[in-house]
Amino acid sequence: MRQVVAYELLSLDGVAEHPDEFITEFDHAMQENLGCVIATQDTVLLGQRTYDDWAQFRPGCDIEPLASFISGVEKFVMASTVPRHSWSNTTVTGGEPTAPSSQA
Repeated sequence: MRQVVAYELLSLDGVAEHPDEFITEFDHAMQENLGCVIATQDTVLLGQRTYDDWAQFRPGCDIEPLASFISGVEKFVMASTVPRHSWSNTTVTGGEPTAPSSQA
């Protein structure tokens, strides 16, 4: 069984899309934290909207270690339709994630 790590970047008003618009200063502490989180991952799970936002953002992204990591890592997208953008190492899976089975 694999471990799932949730990592979200939100502004104080709850904005989660378009990181280039709300992360205006990426300092050493943020870079170090991101590096620690990335070091624990070998696969990324994304919803369709997040995938589309990030697939559009990443070509010009020079934030390291994110830029090198996110383009090369295996990505799975939960989507009911085909995403608008293509991105290397991506598998699109439809429907809902499988719920854990209950044991009687």
